Amino acid sequence: LHRMLIDDFTDSMNYLIMGSSFNTDVKNKMGFHKFFMDKSDTMWNRGKDMMKYILQRGGKMGNGFQIPAIGSSNKLAAVDYSNEMNSLSFTLDTLKARAEDTLIASLHSQRKSSTDSSYDPAIGHMLEELSESYTEEIRDTAQKLNTLGRMVKKDSSRNLALHLF
Repeated sequence: LHRMLIDDFTDSMNYLIMGSSFNTDVKNKMGFHKFFMDKSDTMWNRGKDMMKYILQRGGKMGNGFQIPAIGSSNKLAAVDYSNEMNSLSFTLDTLKARAEDTLIASLHSQRKSSTDSSYDPAIGHMLEELSESYTEEIRDTAQKLNTLGRMVKKDSSRNLALHLF
């Protein structure tokens, strides 16, 4: 759960950086800015809710809590957001990875054996609900990416598609 929490906060910062890159004097695409800022807020709220859940259940965060974690392979700003399609693709890939992590953690929390003390139905239920929200977000992001992808393939509709997003 701690790794998922750190991933949520790190993803929030990545979306914040991506969103701010679409709201400059050079690149003023407010639709993409709003989309990524909403994603950043969503991931921040997920991380905050996960932290509340961990602390409510008696967990500890520790004195060395840092976003991103020291030695982590998930560094900020190592994201290719040079264009709109790359940014949306990164978003979809990130959401799929987080959903997979959530599913693995959920299956692990529901595995019941006599020697394993990680069996916890409450955590399993919370992770299933989180997985459902990721599923909805993945569907929505994939739909936007596919629609935009079809529109930007044609040179005649590329600028209009990016403007309408």
